[in-house]
Amino acid sequence: MLPVAKRILREVVKVVAVSAGVVFLFDNQLSGTAGLVLLGSGAVLLLCLLIWLIFDLSDTGFWPDQPDKSNLWPENTGEGINSRTPERSQADEDEVRRSTKP
Repeated sequence: MLPVAKRILREVVKVVAVSAGVVFLFDNQLSGTAGLVLLGSGAVLLLCLLIWLIFDLSDTGFWPDQPDKSNLWPENTGEGINSRTPERSQADEDEVRRSTKP
């Protein structure tokens, strides 16, 4: 879990980036003040990306550092498709055969 200050900064950067992205998408004029707004919103997007990378605001809790040793993967927990035993696979095949007979 991220510290409180980091979470707040992360949310602020997200809101500012989304706002700048909306302006960037819907401002389709390249002349005069509208062109400056377009360039400014692009600069704000790049600034948000820079802040995101400098302060490492990504929440990497979903991807473990060593996935082969993590309990998030079914083959490591003994559950899921990859952990079926031969006996269980045979029972599953028998069930399929019985249910598909006319």
